[in-house]
Amino acid sequence: MTHYLNFLKTALLLFAVCCYSFIAYAQPYTDYLGAGHMNGITISSSNGGTSANNVANAVGLNPTEEDASRFLAQASFGANYETIQDVVNIGIEAWVDQQLLMPPTYLTPIAQSFYDGQVANGTINPAIEDYFGSDQATAAYMQIIMTSPDQLRHRVAYALSQLWVVSGMEEELSGNGFAISDYYDLLVANAFGNYRDIMSEMTLSVQMGHYLSHLNNPKADPDENIHPDENYAREIMQLFTIGLHELNMNGTYQLDASGDLIPTYDNNDIKEFAQVFTGLGGSVPSVYNPEGEVEFYSDIYDIDMTAPMIMYEEFHDESSKILLNGTVLPAGQTGMQDINDALDHLFNHPNVAPFVSHKLIQRLVTSNPSPDYIERVANVFADNGMGVRGDMQAVVKAILMDQEARRCAQRSNPTNGLLVEPLLRRTRFLKAFDPYNDQNVFYDDSYWFWEDTRQMVFHAPTVFNFYKPGYMPPGPIGTAGLTAPEFEIMYSATAIGYINQAYAWTWWEYPIGAAIGEEEIETFLDFTDEEALIDNHEALMDRLDLLLCHGNMTAFTRNNIISALNAIDQPWNEEDKVTLAVYLTLMSPDYVILK
Repeated sequence: MTHYLNFLKTALLLFAVCCYSFIAYAQPYTDYLGAGHMNGITISSSNGGTSANNVANAVGLNPTEEDASRFLAQASFGANYETIQDVVNIGIEAWVDQQLLMPPTYLTPIAQSFYDGQVANGTINPAIEDYFGSDQATAAYMQIIMTSPDQLRHRVAYALSQLWVVSGMEEELSGNGFAISDYYDLLVANAFGNYRDIMSEMTLSVQMGHYLSHLNNPKADPDENIHPDENYAREIMQLFTIGLHELNMNGTYQLDASGDLIPTYDNNDIKEFAQVFTGLGGSVPSVYNPEGEVEFYSDIYDIDMTAPMIMYEEFHDESSKILLNGTVLPAGQTGMQDINDALDHLFNHPNVAPFVSHKLIQRLVTSNPSPDYIERVANVFADNGMGVRGDMQAVVKAILMDQEARRCAQRSNPTNGLLVEPLLRRTRFLKAFDPYNDQNVFYDDSYWFWEDTRQMVFHAPTVFNFYKPGYMPPGPIGTAGLTAPEFEIMYSATAIGYINQAYAWTWWEYPIGAAIGEEEIETFLDFTDEEALIDNHEALMDRLDLLLCHGNMTAFTRNNIISALNAIDQPWNEEDKVTLAVYLTLMSPDYVILK
């Protein structure tokens, strides 16, 4: 075992160090015609259509297993071999189209089922303490990710939840799991809708109103030293729509005559928008409201946090508002007229298309999309081809079907790719090996996972998410001027914490802490196909490369893991050898970096 122990020590160090150099990790490819190598090539078809170029850019070809695996890493929470084969057989675009047509599965009914199960087994006693918190909504989320067929919708909703952040770390939201599940369901419902609808839904949600403090936000009363809260007015511009500086359609910054960045708004603009978002309050009494009445200023515990806010006109500022670029909202409008006009004004700002497109590409495909990639997607955001702006179906499809997402050549591009965030590392591992238990239950509040990795769905530490989209880590990535958001939560403690998690998933056979209340439900993984390959180490590594590394496993990683398997100098059963191979693969840069 001496060789194995030495290799394991080396692997632990490699994970902590090599991940920080991911821009240098890429398999070499000899040059060839097609599959993304398009320079100087013009292709025409007999019918004169534009789809002929798909022959050479790889979009029109049936994917290989590796292509399908890589695609599913971008478009879902992970895939087993059968799902990969399904994409190979029907094609990537057909799979996307199927997913776009699937009806949504919602989190709240699953959360309700989880709650009912806890009441039934006595974990929750509504007569004494009717607690169902955000951590339990997180547990229900694991169930929906592991079982729902509409993977693409949830992948996009998850991406949106990292843009329109509402966090269960906040005290009142922490204690209301149904408020969290309802907030997420708003994103699920609109993930394939229109971005303008997302803006409206989020603006009127009690959850967002409470988190960014435009719930019970009154108009100014100078005599009482009351001024409209500016929090949401600022964040809807900075984080949700237009960003801090004027952009070109390709996401690059516009510059003024002096070569300086051009701000999109200033403090006066924030104050004007703050007046727009006055007068919103709760609409429906909560079960804890003994009088059953709701009014402006009603306490958060007295209102139903799953019902949208309504306008209380007497608390809305009726004066005129001067928005961006001198746009004026006339005095005397109703509160909702002001809000809808202001949202339309932001939605039609030229920055929205490149700003939102860039953020979604970062969450789904790559941390550093080229300006051309951003512009292609932004053009679809601006017009889906039928005169519709903000069509999320069209935007999502444009992101996933773009040549920069699909063509093989991108694997060798040193600036392409991303560090896979901890949550997705976990779900991709789980879904690759078909977890099962007697009850088909995968509730897991993920608290231990959060302690080790600092990521837990619905529990971002701030409105800026778990990591900032423009984060540039020190070292070769930052020196190259590249962003790598996920590295902001990758440091020595979380690198080791992730390794500990992977050890528990594999060696402890504890892949998911499925439970209903105090009732632990033992969950197993299916390694049958992998165990059948244990006598053929090359074939086993081919299998793990496909399932976990999407064809991107380097010879360095492969050879070292095979050396570890060969160096075992005492009898091991087949299951333990597979466990070793899987565990070391999970620690490799090839798994945690998606190219």
